Amino acid sequence: MNAQKIELWSVTVEDKPGALAKILKGFADTKINLEVVLARREPDKPGQGVVLIGPIRGKKAAATAEAAGFKKVEGMYVVRLEGIDKPGLGSVIADKLGSQGINMRELDAMVIGRRFTCYMVFDSEGDVAKALRVLRKLG
Repeated sequence: MNAQKIELWSVTVEDKPGALAKILKGFADTKINLEVVLARREPDKPGQGVVLIGPIRGKKAAATAEAAGFKKVEGMYVVRLEGIDKPGLGSVIADKLGSQGINMRELDAMVIGRRFTCYMVFDSEGDVAKALRVLRKLG
């Protein structure tokens, strides 16, 4: 398994058809491949949505993100874990983190074929450091 800390960037968008396509076009035009794109409505802000992307690597990617209005998300500490999927793995991950007193504030996981990718959000840099030590031992 591979575990690493990543940064997410976000932008607020209008909640209407085509808004996401417009935001992502600059990345396509500059041939920047985004590993994660999360887009959702803001339930407490009618007519608005939020788009999260990442990781942003290099000056060209950062310039493209900034030109589209994205900013680094502050206070969101994210770990990406990926590897070969097997039954019960989510339970093992949650148990190992919980038994070390590490609390996740968000978990997004998906499986494609035999591989999984999981994004975990923590409350602090310290929690990320602890989580990385635990997750890297899962092998």
